[in-house]
Amino acid sequence: MKRALIADDHSENLYFLEVLLKGNGFDAVDSAENGVQALEMARKNRPDLIISDILMPVMDGYSLCRELKADEQLKQIPFIFYTATFTTAKDEALALSLGADRFIFKPQEPDSLMQIINEVLSAPRPVFELRASEETTILKEYNEALFRKLEKKMADLEQANRELQQREQELLAAREAAECANRAKMRFLHIMSHELRTPLNIILGALQLSEIDQAYDPHMTANAKTALFSMLDMIDNILEASRLESAEHSFVQKPFELESLMVSVNRLFSVAAENKGLTLRLSRADDLPQKIMVDGSHLQQIIAHLLKNAITFTEQGTVELRIKRDTGLSPDQPLLRIDVQDTGIGIDPDKQQLVFDLFSQVDTSNSRSHGGVGLGLMLTKRLVELMGGTITLQSLPGSGSTFTVHLPLIIAA
Repeated sequence: MKRALIADDHSENLYFLEVLLKGNGFDAVDSAENGVQALEMARKNRPDLIISDILMPVMDGYSLCRELKADEQLKQIPFIFYTATFTTAKDEALALSLGADRFIFKPQEPDSLMQIINEVLSAPRPVFELRASEETTILKEYNEALFRKLEKKMADLEQANRELQQREQELLAAREAAECANRAKMRFLHIMSHELRTPLNIILGALQLSEIDQAYDPHMTANAKTALFSMLDMIDNILEASRLESAEHSFVQKPFELESLMVSVNRLFSVAAENKGLTLRLSRADDLPQKIMVDGSHLQQIIAHLLKNAITFTEQGTVELRIKRDTGLSPDQPLLRIDVQDTGIGIDPDKQQLVFDLFSQVDTSNSRSHGGVGLGLMLTKRLVELMGGTITLQSLPGSGSTFTVHLPLIIAA
């Protein structure tokens, strides 16, 4: 049986590669969302081919390739990097030095991608051995690659902030609430300085200890990588907010399978819930159609923001996602109802509207127990409204929260 293993933290990329490979002779395709999962799958069921993204949580593609090439049972498996973030010559050189067979940029036409895959599979397998003397050089190049991506993200952030500030100035001239908008801006800068300072201190400390000890500490490196990913996630959310405010988003309705949505959501959040000792429950009503007309990627983004928020603010108990049909203004205008309910800390009624405001948080103190810059729910509300829907909140302090989204329900033909 011909088997492939793909690793990518974006469900749409996993779906594309799985369909492509199964349609071109592969009997089984295993999908992983990070390097740790991929490594476990490879050791359990040895694949004939591995295709991996680079920028992934927990363990990135570079680390995955390095671990595989150090394993006597797995090092001869053909390995292809398929990335949209790491695209420089140095990135490619590092990938090949780790033992990868090819380094491909996303996206690729299906026929072109399959041609490359077949070339790799048919080529003679070189014997790869990573010498101990190369470890320090490769580790240095790997850290440099991560920092190059961070620098690019920061540059994009600065550009997005400039565009956001320009638009804000134009709006403020036509608004009477200029003083309120200015307070929101200052609050954002205060929160951002606090949120960025923590991971920067972790990274700086890790680098300083490396210089002193001249030794590789996996735990220290893992902490630094976690801090980097936290910063990248914050920056991505800020860039997303700027795009929404500048009307750069486009929405395309296509047939979308709700069952695949539930599978993807479970795969993305089951580990996070389990790590906190929470029960994650997902349910889809039986009277819903198999396929609906909707912008699937934005629907998944809405649910992801709500579930991430629920897991973050819930220390014990349950986080539940329910998707069902609801009645609209008339029987011929049904609605898709999405409920995300948790048993978390809850929110005071007089502060509930604040959670949907740009850069707003219920607790803005430096001593708060949960991080973030106050963008997730604002992005969710904006996406819901742009898709023609509504979002509401029911919550009491100490009794958890329930976010309810209503979107037009259009059955796919």
